[in-house]
Amino acid sequence: MQKLIEVGINANWLMTGEGPMLLKDAQQLAPELQAGIDFALAFSGDKEAKRRIQAHQEEQTAKSRQIEADLQAIEQKEGLQLPQLTRMNFRSLMAMDQDYTPVIRLAVKELAEFIRQIEAKSAPIPTSPVDYKLLQDLIESLESELDKRNLELTPARKAAVIQLMYEYCKLEDDVSAPAMVDRFLKLVA
Repeated sequence: MQKLIEVGINANWLMTGEGPMLLKDAQQLAPELQAGIDFALAFSGDKEAKRRIQAHQEEQTAKSRQIEADLQAIEQKEGLQLPQLTRMNFRSLMAMDQDYTPVIRLAVKELAEFIRQIEAKSAPIPTSPVDYKLLQDLIESLESELDKRNLELTPARKAAVIQLMYEYCKLEDDVSAPAMVDRFLKLVA
């Protein structure tokens, strides 16, 4: 039995049949634990631990570069520049598992298509500042009138009505929000 242990057989496996057969397999730690131990060993001068840390850092750097290149290729293919937060989230997913890359490619493709649809349907963004008080008055008046009349509009139709009323009010100086809402509801409802 001593000879088997000396050649690397796990004594626990020999006696109970449980656990890994080889001693080297029994001593494997979770990567996070091994990294912490390697850091402490490297700090105390262990050259092998320093080598493992360096190899891990190089592996992570290469993986990070590959993830960034994959993400840029996806963006370029879709003609889309992702917002920074979205890029960070996708990078994190890809770093966890390279198998996420096809899922992310599909998500970016869907996001690009969604943005294209919005851009195709939306009016140009006004360059003047938004009159938040007017917008609030219009929305409150619209909701109130819809309740009074027991009417419902789809979210898309409601948004379109609010946009039209807002643009009209910006052109006309002396139009009240309730009067504007009444006028527009007669047209759309």
